[in-house]
Amino acid sequence: MSEIIIVDSFSMDKTLEIARKFTNTIYQHKYEGHPQQWQWILNNISIQNNWIFAIDADFIITKELLAEINKRFNCLDEEISGFYVRHKEVFKGRAILHGGIYPSYWMRIFRKDRVNIDINELVDVHFFVNGKTENLEFDIFRTKL
Repeated sequence: MSEIIIVDSFSMDKTLEIARKFTNTIYQHKYEGHPQQWQWILNNISIQNNWIFAIDADFIITKELLAEINKRFNCLDEEISGFYVRHKEVFKGRAILHGGIYPSYWMRIFRKDRVNIDINELVDVHFFVNGKTENLEFDIFRTKL
């Protein structure tokens, strides 16, 4: 990881204190919705890398997923524009594996110059890339209290 960028929505807790342990590249922007926040990031922040791994603060990247990402990027096909990451929702310490929730794949890793966002979404952000995509095998966890 050569660049970590954090965008905070004027948190009143210890978020910024914790964030500064990982990076000094911290921006604040009023939260108007998840898709709108990401569109603001793409439009207003100078991102050095060509690739973005779009995650939220409640995501946990497993060691297996990190190893898979590193392996894929060591021999990256130039035609690939993005990777879908398999999500596993965790509620009160237990993975939700039924009810059509798992497995679900979300576009989370993409070339910054090949991505579009549906800013009319009301809740979740959906990234759409122009070009070839692939699925990653290992999970990212999203935790809920």
